[in-house]
Amino acid sequence: MDRFYHQLHDLLQAGESVAVATVVATRGSTPREVGTKMIVRRSGATVGTVGGGCGEAQVWRTALQVLDTGASQGISVDLTEEVHLEAAGACGGTMELWVEPWLGEVESPDARVARLLAESQGRRQSVVLATVAAGSGSSCPSARRAVVSTEAVLLSGLGPVLPEGWLLREAAAALELEGGRFATYEAAAQGPHDELATVRLWLEPVKPPPRLMVLGAGHIALPLVAMGRLLGFQVAVLDDRAAFANRERFPEADTVLAADFGDGIRRLGVDRDSYVVLVTRGHRHDVECLRQLVGRESAYLGMIGSRRRVKGVFDLLQREGVPVEGLRRVHAPIGLDLGARTPAEIALSIVAEIVKVRRGGMARSLSDRGTRQ
Repeated sequence: MDRFYHQLHDLLQAGESVAVATVVATRGSTPREVGTKMIVRRSGATVGTVGGGCGEAQVWRTALQVLDTGASQGISVDLTEEVHLEAAGACGGTMELWVEPWLGEVESPDARVARLLAESQGRRQSVVLATVAAGSGSSCPSARRAVVSTEAVLLSGLGPVLPEGWLLREAAAALELEGGRFATYEAAAQGPHDELATVRLWLEPVKPPPRLMVLGAGHIALPLVAMGRLLGFQVAVLDDRAAFANRERFPEADTVLAADFGDGIRRLGVDRDSYVVLVTRGHRHDVECLRQLVGRESAYLGMIGSRRRVKGVFDLLQREGVPVEGLRRVHAPIGLDLGARTPAEIALSIVAEIVKVRRGGMARSLSDRGTRQ
């Protein structure tokens, strides 16, 4: 998703209007999750997918209608009709989608919004995209969108009819949700001949994509970066050897940093959406990294190594006063129990464990008690 708004901005800046379909709610088994997006162009070409099959075809037709009319639409996609194909992997739930037009023109309001959203994701800043879904009354704002953070309205043409305090409160509530929400504001008439303005907004949280932080730039890091990009992560690579941590070696990574591990971790930063993988070349570097990481909030922290190496690192850190509770959250030995041997297989077992943690899966990890070496 980190590339989505870049792609959207490029299309709009080139003068092309498009429709954007967003999954806003799901029930039952569905092919894509809340927040998934797809761009539909006037030519019928698409960027991204909301699941394929007959359901996506329905969304595609609706998107072309939206481009013709200029009016946003909600759509419900019922996948239960395809349930007889379940043996072939079909889903049997329903998806609710919001399909809206984005108007293309050089430096158009929509292009500026798309650029700001892309920049916010690059800064790993969570914001809310507020879109006018419906409105009535002469005081209803003529603009379509605003971008709102928890502290300020970053970009808005919605005008004074929507008080900033109200918009900030509604945006903060939207950021707590997995998907988005509708909110309605009724404004008093601005003059004796004005009607009451009723504005219905679609408030969608736009959060930075999860980040895969690969500490160590050896053989396993190469497939790790490729798989991380394929899975939609922002990928950062850190190593203290410039001969290994460089753009030529990792062209797919978003960030490549050659620095001491301790300093590099501080420079990269770690947040609750960071999945941190230690694949360094030695015991000393593992210790240096874990000193920085054990006390920080992250979505995942894993360290490669044999059980003997893991025990040695943990024993040393405990002697330094690192709490046992902090070390228990480290996935070590790292990865799922796939019997992996090659660098690519080991990388696969690592990203599989990350997906397991992220999605709440039940597969057995090597760090689980009772698994083999």
